[in-house]
Amino acid sequence: MEPAPVRELRDGGVGLDAGDRALPVFGFMVLPAAAALLVGRRLWQVFTLSVAFAISSAVLGYYASFRWSLPTGASMVVVAALFLVPGLCRLAWVRR
Repeated sequence: MEPAPVRELRDGGVGLDAGDRALPVFGFMVLPAAAALLVGRRLWQVFTLSVAFAISSAVLGYYASFRWSLPTGASMVVVAALFLVPGLCRLAWVRR
């Protein structure tokens, strides 16, 4: 195992750290739950919707990543963020 600076120099100066994995982790912890809270009315609906949003965003994001050669984690997070749109529309409609 080489020290980090030597490994970075050998890899062309591109160092990857824990910050590169923060986007998918944050996205899958927060976005499906937030979308479900905006759409669901009962607690069991929120739990069910959150799991459904997370699974579908993983599957659709993986497919989009494969189909258009995009980064997998970012694709999944973008799809998870798209599930916020119906809830935000509902929230705007109710407050109107």
